[in-house]
Amino acid sequence: MTLNIKKVFGQIVHSPHFLPISIILILGLTPLLWFKPGVIIAGHDAGLPLDPIIHFIDRLNTWTHRYGIGVDQSFALGGFFIHGLEALISSMGFSLVASQKIMFIVWFVLPGLSMYYLGLTLSADRKHQSAWLIASVFYMFNHFLLQAWFVAERTKFSIYIALPFVIAMFIKVYERKVSSLKAAILVGLVLFVFNGGGFIPLYGTLFVTWICAFLFFVLLDHSWETTKRFVSFSLLALVCGVLLGAFWFIPYLYSSVHSYATSLELVGGLDGVKGWITVISENATYANLFRLQGIQEWYVNPLHPYAATFLTNPFLILASFLLPVLAFSPIFFAKGRLKKYVLFFVILSLVSMIFSAGSQPPFGSFYFFLIDHLPGFAIFRTPFYKFASSLWLAYAILIGFAINYLFSKYLILSGRIWQMLGVGAVIFGIILYSYPFLNGIFFDYEKDTKTTRVAYPEYIDTFNKQVRQFVGKENRVLLLPELSSNLNIEAYNWGFWSLATVPSLLTEISFISNNASLEEPEKKLVLSVYTKLLARDPSWVKLASFLSIDGFVVRKDFFSTQAHYETVDPKEYEDALIESGLVTKKLETGQWTYYEYKDKGDQFYLTSLPVIVDGSVNDVDLLASLKEVSPNSVIVFTGYEEQSFKKIDQEFPQKYIIASAQCEKCDLRKSSLFLPGVDTFGIGSRFYKVVKTKEDQDLAKVTLTSDRLTALKEIVYKRFVGLRDMYFQKKNVLKKIEGIKEFNSYLDRLSSLLDEPNVGNEVIINEKIVDLGDELEQLSGYIDYLYSQLSNDSEEEVLYKTLKKTEALVAKTRHLGWMTSDSINKRYLIRVPLDGDYKFLLDKPSSNFGEAIVKQGTVNFEIDGIDATRGATLRADNKWIETDSFSLKKGVHKLTFNDGLTPNLLESQVSALKNTADSGFTITANGQEKCVDFLLPSDGDRNSLYNFEFTYQNITGNQEVSFYTAIGENKKSTLSNRGMVTLHPERYEQKYSQSVALKEGESAHIYLCSRIKRYSDILTVNKFTSVALRKITKPYIAFLGGTEPPSAAKVPYDTVKVSNSKNTIHINSDKPTIVVFSEKFDPLWKMYKTLPSDGFWTRYLPLRGQDNYNHFIANGVTNGWLVPAGDHYLNIEFMSQRIFNLSVVVSVVALVSTFLLLLFLKKGKNEKNI
Repeated sequence: MTLNIKKVFGQIVHSPHFLPISIILILGLTPLLWFKPGVIIAGHDAGLPLDPIIHFIDRLNTWTHRYGIGVDQSFALGGFFIHGLEALISSMGFSLVASQKIMFIVWFVLPGLSMYYLGLTLSADRKHQSAWLIASVFYMFNHFLLQAWFVAERTKFSIYIALPFVIAMFIKVYERKVSSLKAAILVGLVLFVFNGGGFIPLYGTLFVTWICAFLFFVLLDHSWETTKRFVSFSLLALVCGVLLGAFWFIPYLYSSVHSYATSLELVGGLDGVKGWITVISENATYANLFRLQGIQEWYVNPLHPYAATFLTNPFLILASFLLPVLAFSPIFFAKGRLKKYVLFFVILSLVSMIFSAGSQPPFGSFYFFLIDHLPGFAIFRTPFYKFASSLWLAYAILIGFAINYLFSKYLILSGRIWQMLGVGAVIFGIILYSYPFLNGIFFDYEKDTKTTRVAYPEYIDTFNKQVRQFVGKENRVLLLPELSSNLNIEAYNWGFWSLATVPSLLTEISFISNNASLEEPEKKLVLSVYTKLLARDPSWVKLASFLSIDGFVVRKDFFSTQAHYETVDPKEYEDALIESGLVTKKLETGQWTYYEYKDKGDQFYLTSLPVIVDGSVNDVDLLASLKEVSPNSVIVFTGYEEQSFKKIDQEFPQKYIIASAQCEKCDLRKSSLFLPGVDTFGIGSRFYKVVKTKEDQDLAKVTLTSDRLTALKEIVYKRFVGLRDMYFQKKNVLKKIEGIKEFNSYLDRLSSLLDEPNVGNEVIINEKIVDLGDELEQLSGYIDYLYSQLSNDSEEEVLYKTLKKTEALVAKTRHLGWMTSDSINKRYLIRVPLDGDYKFLLDKPSSNFGEAIVKQGTVNFEIDGIDATRGATLRADNKWIETDSFSLKKGVHKLTFNDGLTPNLLESQVSALKNTADSGFTITANGQEKCVDFLLPSDGDRNSLYNFEFTYQNITGNQEVSFYTAIGENKKSTLSNRGMVTLHPERYEQKYSQSVALKEGESAHIYLCSRIKRYSDILTVNKFTSVALRKITKPYIAFLGGTEPPSAAKVPYDTVKVSNSKNTIHINSDKPTIVVFSEKFDPLWKMYKTLPSDGFWTRYLPLRGQDNYNHFIANGVTNGWLVPAGDHYLNIEFMSQRIFNLSVVVSVVALVSTFLLLLFLKKGKNEKNI
C-alpha cells in the first residue's frame, strides 16, 4: 500500500501540470491576507450568513420569515450549493471567521482551475502550458472580480467558474473528443452545482457565450453534420440543465410568472429599465471596455478605495492600454489548429463588449430594441455586471496566448529557467495590477469610513441563542429603533451597515423593521407603529395586533447619530415601551434587550368584526385610530377583492363601512415626463410598419381603460422621440412632414380614448388623466421648441397643428381630471361601496382648519358641487371631528374642502428685500448669476412638503430665471441640488409654483436667481412679487357608515406550525369567521380542508378544487379567509413549496439517471458518435 501511495505521489509530482496547478492553488490562499484579527466580512449586499446552518435550512423553504412580514424566496432556491457549502464548513466545528476563510479560498481558486481546464482543452502541448497558467491567474486576479469580491458575490463566481467549462465542452464536441450526449450531461452537471444561485439575470453572459460558440463552430465547418451535432448538444444540454436544475428552475419560473409584471412595474416599467440602463452604462464606453474598465462605481464614488489610483496613475493607465494590444495581437501570429480558437475568443470579446456597453452607442439602440421586443430581456437591466464575465474570459485566454508566444519567440534561446522567470514576472505583474487583492481594501466602500470588514460582537450570538426560549417561528419581533427614513440602512457602532438586518442573517425568526424588504403598504404600517409608540398614541396597539407583533428588541448599539443614517435614540423607544405598561423585560445581553408583549399571541387571529373600507391601503394607520376599529377587527378593502367583499357583506350584515376620501394632487406635485432615450425602429425606420403592427396588436388585447390609456401614452412618447430624432438627424422635409402626420394620428387616438363615456369617473383613471395632462403640458414645450427651429413653411404649418392638438389635449385632461390646483381648496374623490347614511370624519391634526372647525362647530364642504355644510363635534379622543349623518349613494363622488391658507414661512425674509412699489423686489445680473437665498428650517415632521410660489417679470435684458433647493450648509459650492428649474424671461407677469420636500432634521436653502446665459454680459433685471413658501396640508377625510356590530366572544382555535410554508388550524364556530394570517399577502397562500391522509397528493401535487375559501388582503397587508360556520380542520399552505418538493424529486431522478447514463457511455463503444 505504501508503494502504491509513493507511486501515485510520484506521478502527480512529475506531471507536467503539477507546477501550474500548484501555483494556482497557492495563489488561491490569497483570501487569508484579507482578514484582520477579530473581524469577519459582513454588511452591504454581501448576504453572508452569521449562522450558516440555520440560514441554509431556512433556504430549503419557499417562504421565509427572515425578511419583513414574510416573503416568497422561490427565486433564491438555487443557492442550495452556495449556502450548503457554508453550512457544511460550519457544521465541522469551524468558527465563523474560519468558515469564511475556507469558503473564500474555495471560491477564489475554482475560477483558476476552471480556466486551466479550458486551456488544456485548447492544447495540452507543454509549450502552451505557460499560456494557460497566465490565463488562469488573470482570470483569478482582475478588476471585474475585485468589484464582485467587495460583497463576496458567490452567485456571480458560480457562473464565472462554469463559463470556461462550457466553452471547453463546445471545443471537445467540435473536435469529436466527446459525444454530444456526454458533453451535454457534463455541462448539465456543472451548471447543476455552479448555477449562479439560480439567479437567471446572471446567465446573460452564458447565453451570449453559448450563442457565439454555436454560431461560430457551425459556420466554421458549414456542414450539415456539424450543425446537427451542435443542435443536438445544445438541446440535450438544455434538457439536462433544466431537469437537473429543476429544484430551483421550476419554482423560479413559477414565481416569476406571478411576479414579473409587478417587479417590472416597481422599477418604472420598460422606460424605467431603460432609464436605469442609461445611468449604469454611463461609463461603460468602448474606450473603457477595451481596457477592461467601465465599472460604474469607480466613477461615481469619490471615496472609492482604489479607483482614483487606476484612473490617474500614468503607469496603470499605460498598462490598461497594453491589455487590448496583447489581447488582439494573436490574430496576427496564431497558426494551425489554435488560429480558429483565437478568432473565436476575439469575436466573443467583441460581442461581450456590445452587450456589456448597454445603452452606449453605436449598439445602444439594439440593446433597447431587445428590452422593448424580447420578452423577459428587461431582467438584464445592469448590462455590464451581467455580460462582462465572458469579456474577461476571452481576454484571459488571448493575453495568456500572446505572452506565451512572445516568450517562446524571444526567450527560447535563453533556456527554460529564463522562461519560467518571465512567466513569474508576468504573474507578479498581473497580481500587482490588481493590487487591492493583496490587502483587501476592496472591502471598503468608502476609504477609511465604510467597510464590510467588521468586528462582530459576541453578545449578538448570545442574544440569538437565549432569546429562543421566548420567541419561536410563530412569533414576530419589532426591532427598535427604526431605520433612517433617508436610506433605510441598518447601521451599528461596531461597523455593520447594510440594507439587510442583522437578524435576517442570523436567525429564521421574524424580526421586522422598516427596511428595504418591505413594500410600501407594509413599510407605512410598520413606520406608524414606531411613530405612534413614540407619541404614546394608544392606537399603536391595534397596528401591532394587525402585524402580530409579540415582542420588541431595543438595540442600544444602533448608530442612531451617524450622518445620513440618523434616527431616534433607542432610549426614547425603551422609555415609551416601559411607560406603556404592556411589555415585560425578558432578556438583556450586551447592548440588546428583549421586551415581551403581554398580549403575546401567534400568527393568527380569528374575528367576526370586519370593517369594510373603500380607499387606499396606505391609510390603515389612520383607520386604526378610529374607535370603530378594535384590535380584533379586520379591515377589508373593497377595491382589491370584490368577490370577497360581497361575501363578507352578506355574512356580516352589521358592520362598519368607511369610504376613505382620496385627495387628488393635494401635494401639488406635477407628474414628470420621462421620454424614452430612443424609439428603436420608430418613425422613419424601414421596420416601422412591423413595429407599429405589433404595437396595435398588443394594444387591442388591453381591455381596461386605465391600462389602455397608459399603453397608448407610452406609444405617443416613443413616437415623439422618433420624430425629434428625425429633426436632429436632419431628414428631408417630406419625411419629416410624414412623421409629423403619423405622430398626429396617435394624438387623435389618445383624444378619442379620452372622449369615451365615463372615462373620468373612476379614481385610478382620474389619477392617470391628471398625470397625462401634466406630461402633455411638458411635451407641448418640446414641440414648441421644435417649432421654433423650423424654417420651412410647410413643416411649420403641420407642426403648428401638432402643437395645437397637444394643447387641446392638455385642456381636455384638465376638464376631465378632478384635481387640487392650489393650497387652499382640496379636491377629493370618494368611492362609496354601499348606499346608506354616512358621517363626515376629519382627522383634526392633518387639517390647517381643524381648530377653527371645532370652535365654530360647523364644517364646510361640497359633494358633487352641492353645499353639504354640517354641524361638527370633536370626539373624546381629541383627534377626530365628526358630523351628523347624511345619505350617499353607491359610486364615485367629488368632494371639495376648503382648508385655509397656511402661513407664508418666507414673509419676514421677503419683506427685508422689498424695493418696488408693489411690494416686490428685483434681482439684477450683469455678466454673472445673481441669487437671493431663502433659508427654510424643517419643522420636525418626518416628511414635510411645501409649496414655493412666486410671480416674475423680466424688466430688461434677456436672462433666464431659475431656482433650486439645496440641502445643508449655506455654501453653494458644496450643496446637493434638487432639481434646478429654469424659466424663460417673460415681459408680462408669470406665476409659477412647485412643491419642495424636506425630510426630518433637514434644513434647506432656496435660491431664486437671475441666471446668466453662456457668454452673455447683458444687464438683466427680473422682478419678483408674491414670493411665498407655505406648508402643504393633506387633510384626511373619511365617511363612516354601517351599523355597530354585536359584541362577539373570541372564537377558539388550535394551530400547528408544520413548516414555514404550512400551518394547520382547527376551528369550531357556530357563526361565520374571518381567519387572519399575519404573513404578507400572497395569492399563492391557499386554505383547504385537511385530507384523511397527508400523503403524496398533499405534499407534491396541486389542489383538487378544495381551496374554495374566499382569500383577501386583510388590514392592507396580510392574508384573510372567510370560513363558514362549522367544525373545520384546515391547512394553510404556500403552494410554491409543493412545486419545490416536486421539483426536488425531478432533480434527484435526473441526477441518478445522468450518472447511470455516464457509466453506460463509459462502458459502451463509439460513444463519441452518439
